[in-house]
Amino acid sequence: MTLRFSDAGPEFPRPLIDAMIDGNVVFLCGAGISAPQLPSFQKLVEDTYRALDMDRDRSEDLSFNEGRYEEVLGALGRRLADSPAMEREVVRLLQIPDNPFLGNHETILRLSRDLNNRPMVVTTNFDNLFELALHSADPSQTVRHESVAGQALPAPGSVDFGGVIHLHGRLEDTTLELEKTPLVLTSADYGDAYMRSGWASRFLFDLVRCKTVVLLGYRAGDAPVRYFLNVLAADRTRFADLKQVYAFDAVVSDVAESDARWTALAVEPLAYKATTDIATGAPDHSALWNDLAQLANVIERPKRSRRTMAEEILTKAYSDSSETEQKALIWLFRDRPDLRDILIAALTDPLWFKFMREHDLIPDIDLSWIIPAWIARDFESYERLEVALRWQAVLSPKFNENISDRLREVKSVSPLWLRAWRLFADVDVRPDGFDLTEHHLIRTLRSDVVLDADLRGAVSHLAPRLELQSSRKLIASVPRDEPAVRVADIVWPDMVLRDSGELLELIEVLTNRTDDAERLMDLATEALKSTIATSVDAGMIVETWDSNDQDVPSVEDHPQNDHHGGVIGLVRLLINLLPNVARQSREHARDLARDWARLPGSVGVRMWLHALRNPDAFSSAEAATGALDLSIGDFWASRRELPLLLRDRMGDAAPELVFQLERRIITEGDEYFGQYDLEEGQVDWRDHARDSSVWLRLKMMGAAGALSPDGKAELDAIVGRRETLNREAEDTDFFGSYSFGVRAVVGDPGPIEAAADEERLEVAQQFIQSRDFQLRDGWSAYCRSDPQGALSTLSGAGWEMANAELWNTS
Repeated sequence: MTLRFSDAGPEFPRPLIDAMIDGNVVFLCGAGISAPQLPSFQKLVEDTYRALDMDRDRSEDLSFNEGRYEEVLGALGRRLADSPAMEREVVRLLQIPDNPFLGNHETILRLSRDLNNRPMVVTTNFDNLFELALHSADPSQTVRHESVAGQALPAPGSVDFGGVIHLHGRLEDTTLELEKTPLVLTSADYGDAYMRSGWASRFLFDLVRCKTVVLLGYRAGDAPVRYFLNVLAADRTRFADLKQVYAFDAVVSDVAESDARWTALAVEPLAYKATTDIATGAPDHSALWNDLAQLANVIERPKRSRRTMAEEILTKAYSDSSETEQKALIWLFRDRPDLRDILIAALTDPLWFKFMREHDLIPDIDLSWIIPAWIARDFESYERLEVALRWQAVLSPKFNENISDRLREVKSVSPLWLRAWRLFADVDVRPDGFDLTEHHLIRTLRSDVVLDADLRGAVSHLAPRLELQSSRKLIASVPRDEPAVRVADIVWPDMVLRDSGELLELIEVLTNRTDDAERLMDLATEALKSTIATSVDAGMIVETWDSNDQDVPSVEDHPQNDHHGGVIGLVRLLINLLPNVARQSREHARDLARDWARLPGSVGVRMWLHALRNPDAFSSAEAATGALDLSIGDFWASRRELPLLLRDRMGDAAPELVFQLERRIITEGDEYFGQYDLEEGQVDWRDHARDSSVWLRLKMMGAAGALSPDGKAELDAIVGRRETLNREAEDTDFFGSYSFGVRAVVGDPGPIEAAADEERLEVAQQFIQSRDFQLRDGWSAYCRSDPQGALSTLSGAGWEMANAELWNTS
């Protein structure tokens, strides 16, 4: 894992950074750090020959071309009558210019320090730029105490180790009170320092055992590097405690160049891209020095720098971040928990959470509280709600628990948003592998030992779970800039029944457990009550609407129930158990059925009407009274259960009760359907809807043999007005929508058929947006009854997005 500050700069390995923070890194610096103020070793040789008016001979040329400059100077010194003249010229050529640039040296001094903040830099340079940099930073400091040279070197690892250490000698500087020391300049000098006397070799060997060494300002073939690494090459095989050696290395484009140069020397290269200065033609190493300065900020103030870096990156959109910034974030967060508060406070793009998880920067157990903490900063943000919905399935149940904890802490959330979040926190996110449960339950229920816990588990499995989706993401028509007025404007609720294909078998097994029928009915009724209560909380059941109703085409078993979810599993079980319980314990069955009738919404009332059809539970008088006591909405909204109750039980009901029901059917329809307002230009469909509903109820009264002459007269009048109703009732008449295999025929086409040709499309568009499924599905029924007319209606209007759903249905 590495840290990188720029695309052109080097990647700093984490072990190196950690060693710097711990004060265990020593920079070993060469001539490159002083360029171009002072000459490189190559240029120093060239300038010395020129100053002495000497030319290289063939042997010297060979050494020069191979970069062995210490050999060249050694050969030159041997050819000179006045051999000290060569060193005098070298000293002259290395004089520091006026007002030198010290920025690079200051940066190294910031990085190469011990835990006591004392500099510890080793250099093979003769110049005193490091000392000048120290003096510039603190003119009151006596620099000579921080400068050592030649063989008088402090032992690495000792208390005295530190300062600026000139491994190859130092030039004089009277201003800084620095004396000149012998210089390691020629091949003979190198041989003595590294081999015959070996004091330089011993120093470097001890240094690499104590400190992590970083080479800077060298090329792989430079003399100090060759001598230094030759010493280490042999020692590495014998001493396991030698530290890693790093080397900064400039490349033009391909990092592999650096690997090829340094890896064979057992050095880890830190490559960076060097460009060419257009004005001077000199190499530009600014990427390295800029990044080293940023690294120094991190080393000097690790916590503050890391926090600043994290904040700068996390305030960006993930898509706007560079690969370098992403790698920096990995370095910042890997195995370090101290930046979690920055993540919560600064993050603007939630895609960073995904990035954190994909790179294993934060474990799920921590994300399960970090993301809720971020969300809690604005509980009325649709974006944060959508983030919560995405992460809920990944991180729950802890995620939900932490959302709940945060909700208890906030005080400024509106009641509507608070309700939405409370629903969110209560969502049951079931674990993977849940589909195996049905098979397991069925096997257990068929075994010799069945516990009450097994019954509870089976019934619980039939109960749907609440699922939420972002309303503004799901429904494009919901404007994002308008305040929510209901929970469904914030989160769109749905009751989902998990079914792996064995649901019907599970219901059958439970139904056949006759000894447990009463207990199962109690459990299933309580589960249904709980589901209905959650539906009310979620706004799925309101005064004139019950979304659960759509999932129950028929409360009794019927092919139309196939492929439906929601409460259908609980309803099927309860209705299947009812006959056995009515025979075993009539009062128990009656009490449960009355509980159903009192449930909010439509489903419970429909189950109650079905229960009234059972003579073991209710008398015909009770059945008739139950129908009479229905509210006007329940009386006319029931497409199947009430008509079947009239057919099955009115044949032997008291005449006065039958008469009251018939009068209600004949007289109340106008009131019920008259409550619907027509929009301007809309065809009045209400008479047709009233006739269809009255017709079905009267037909069932007739099937029971309970239709009076007045009832028959009304039925005949309807048939006279509606030729399509001059027939017997069919199975499709008992459903708001009806499926024939894969072809769905939905709704009542009458109102659309009755519309004028020029108004038919407008009527269809209005109906297909209706929340009343009987109205909404009328277009599908019209397509089935008159496909040519439907095609002509659409073709005449041309292709418009407003008609897309009508084309899709047709």
